[in-house]
Amino acid sequence: MTSTEITSLLLIAQATITLLISLRAFSLYSWTRKDLLFILGVSMGTIAVVGIIGLIDDNYFAGKFSTKWFRYTAQIVSYTFIFLCALRSSQEYLRRLKRWQLLFTVLLLVMLLLT
Repeated sequence: MTSTEITSLLLIAQATITLLISLRAFSLYSWTRKDLLFILGVSMGTIAVVGIIGLIDDNYFAGKFSTKWFRYTAQIVSYTFIFLCALRSSQEYLRRLKRWQLLFTVLLLVMLLLT
């Protein structure tokens, strides 16, 4: 098994697990309307998209498009918002954090599409 195949298998596992976590978080969010679950869902969804983009880029485009900056930046942003959720738990703080996360995620996706 080559290193590309191992990397592909790991990206498939990462994308699948984070997508399932994201779907579960959004499912619970639709019932409870807790901003913490929304932030977790967006973060895990972003990481799932990063895994899928990495899988496509590594196997089909072979580096013709430069998406590594997006992959690393999106993961850092997602993990940062998960970390920031742990700092304070007030509803107002989480509401503001949710808005900031949506802004950063949309900006990242726009920059990816412009690449």
